[in-house]
Amino acid sequence: MGALQQESNFGALYGEQHRCPHCQALAQAQPDAALRWKCGVCGGPRVPQGVALGEEGMLALRGAHAAKGSAQVLRFVSWTLGLAAAATFAVAALAAFASPIAGGVVVAVAVALAVASARASRSASSARKRVVAGVEHAWENAIAEYVQHAPTSVTAAQVASALNMSDAQAEASLTTLAVHDRTRVDVGDDAQVRYGATTAQEIPQEISEGESEEQALRRRGES
Repeated sequence: MGALQQESNFGALYGEQHRCPHCQALAQAQPDAALRWKCGVCGGPRVPQGVALGEEGMLALRGAHAAKGSAQVLRFVSWTLGLAAAATFAVAALAAFASPIAGGVVVAVAVALAVASARASRSASSARKRVVAGVEHAWENAIAEYVQHAPTSVTAAQVASALNMSDAQAEASLTTLAVHDRTRVDVGDDAQVRYGATTAQEIPQEISEGESEEQALRRRGES
């Protein structure tokens, strides 16, 4: 009861922006070397309080959290199978003295375990890459939301300061967004590169025959 009351008080004081999208707990987001920010309760990837993600960004975070869980399970499976394979090879060496046939059978089992361990390790590596990709995609959406709602064009340093990230991370994400026409790139009189919101008129897009401009823009956004 005390924990529920504490959570209720926390939510009333700080708002629903502190609710974790994974475990639904009202908890602070904490800095993390691998995930940038994580939930203080479940350890899932988060963004700092006050950072708007949008629906697409939230889905990316949830996908990253699922991939993180898969990576942890697969890594455990890989280590377990690897240890089992090593132990089986040792048994095979002893069995070979008693019976070459029995030793060969045990070796075959050990090889199968080793192959399964290697496959689990590769799958874990792929899952970890999905975690990184999901987190980066979520942050790109957060940056896009910030730029789209900013009253004027902004620099990478301003984005980094507003969203609690490094200048390098902001610059990399803004460049990716610009490549995909999700932000507009301007060079000011001070020679600083600035990023602004895109508009329907500023997005070049071919319109197919029989397709309205609105349909073309919607199709482009889905691509």
